[in-house]
Amino acid sequence: MKSQMYSSEARRPPDPNEFSHPGEFIDPSDPNDSSEFSHPNEFSDPNDLNDLKDSNDSNQPTTLNIATGEMAAKRNTGRGEKGALVGRHGHDLVPVARVGCYVPGGAFPLPSSAIMTVVPAKVAGVEEVWCAGPRPSNETLAAAWVAGADGFLQVGGAHAIAALAFGICIPRCDIIVGPGGKYVMAAKRQLFGIVGTEAPAGPSELLIIADKTADPDMIAADLLAQAEHSPDAMPAAIVSEETIALEIEKSLMTRLEDLPEPNQSIAYRALSNGFLCVEQDLLRIVEGANRCAPEHLEIATSDPVGLMKQIKNAGSIFLGIGSAEVFGDYGAGPNHTLPTGGASRFAAGLSVLCFLRARTWLAIENPELLAEDTAAFARLEGLEAHAQAALARVHKHKNKGPDS
Repeated sequence: MKSQMYSSEARRPPDPNEFSHPGEFIDPSDPNDSSEFSHPNEFSDPNDLNDLKDSNDSNQPTTLNIATGEMAAKRNTGRGEKGALVGRHGHDLVPVARVGCYVPGGAFPLPSSAIMTVVPAKVAGVEEVWCAGPRPSNETLAAAWVAGADGFLQVGGAHAIAALAFGICIPRCDIIVGPGGKYVMAAKRQLFGIVGTEAPAGPSELLIIADKTADPDMIAADLLAQAEHSPDAMPAAIVSEETIALEIEKSLMTRLEDLPEPNQSIAYRALSNGFLCVEQDLLRIVEGANRCAPEHLEIATSDPVGLMKQIKNAGSIFLGIGSAEVFGDYGAGPNHTLPTGGASRFAAGLSVLCFLRARTWLAIENPELLAEDTAAFARLEGLEAHAQAALARVHKHKNKGPDS
């Protein structure tokens, strides 16, 4: 497999100011200090949202309300219950009580991330949803408000994750989700077992597989779109022919020069993280894609569906040259909060399911049918109290009269 690097220049260490904004943890009860905290439903100047509010007829159900109602109905009708030899058992889908959504905004405002994280939580039936992120724009605040968030803590980085997890200025959250840089992801890992999180979602990644039927300029455009996210982003491509690789590199340089700042500098640094490989062996291409297990996978070949069936590890797959990854960023279908760092080997993207717990239950009606076997197994493991607890049900059950 022949590999070509976008740039041989060594990566510079990232500037923390590009990823986080400490802000101040202020008293949310102080009406005079709102520089770092938006109180519930006070996402920006109310006058800025008048048009938005007026356009929503309170008598008409919104799409979000309809989806939430449908999900609640499915939770009730989908209650798993089965009869058994000894009674009944099953499971209930129960939403968590409170969710924290991290909304990145260090280099660029990302209102789409507010929508992509808050909406599935609300549809799942979560009662409280709080957002946190650095320097949110008015558009980001409005997106969080429309999606149904209860408040927005204007703090970014690892300390924002800590605030959501331990209840600093805002209520403590049960699950924290949302994309972010390496510091945000490291903070989530440190909180394993304290709060729930989705799979690592950042820094962002894109792998493109292309053959001679693909447009090299479009591939270059998609790689740059991924690269401008962050200096830590990882844009990469595997192509079937050397000529395609050369044309992609040419288009990359041309398009890179046309980008404004800071997009150009960010993308330039990110390109050095990636690779451009030439490989004709389809089996090796599939093996390489599965080993990368990328967040986003674009397949720009003559038979994208056939290739997709052979690739098992990817957060989200975009089929055909017309299915640009950027369409997925803004709501064409799958959620854009996806597993990174190879986590798509064992995890999936953010969805309603991330906020639901399958709580099991058991109702034993004929304990005598289970007691002897349970006691035997317990004694096999040396747990005598377990055995006696099972056998106690037999004696109590036998002593019960018909009217008891």
